[in-house]
Amino acid sequence: MIHTADPLSYNKYINGVVYGFQNITIAITTDKVIEIKEQFEDISYDWSVDKQKLTGLSPVPVGFTSGMADFKGSMTISKRQSTELQEALAMSVNRGVANVPFTITVSYGPLVGFDGQLIFSRDILMGCFITSGSQSHSSGSALKVKHDFVFCNLSAGGIAIV
Repeated sequence: MIHTADPLSYNKYINGVVYGFQNITIAITTDKVIEIKEQFEDISYDWSVDKQKLTGLSPVPVGFTSGMADFKGSMTISKRQSTELQEALAMSVNRGVANVPFTITVSYGPLVGFDGQLIFSRDILMGCFITSGSQSHSSGSALKVKHDFVFCNLSAGGIAIV
């Protein structure tokens, strides 16, 4: 998206305001790519690093360990898109959907940079695995599925987290 001829063509207007989120792309290890533009409700992901104190015999810490990283997230998508994702995962290596790694690329923009220029960015979640699925069906609303997932590393706007 950063290298497109006209990145502003991706603008989504809601009530006259540019909506910054652009799309989610899921790439499965067998080169299958699923692009989700209109059929998502949300995606969220977190990371944390649990660093331990190094004290030795001193009561004052002399440093910290590199720590254990924890990456997790969730996405809520349409029932149809969820079915397509699960079928692609299951067919890719003929295993259950919770055992197939994939990569999620979240593209967003335009955002206003520090210099006032419009910028486009993307986060890449590597080594994702689905850990749960929760279906929500209620009268008068779209059929949707929430998938929780874990992942191995994150490149946030081109910057590695770990």
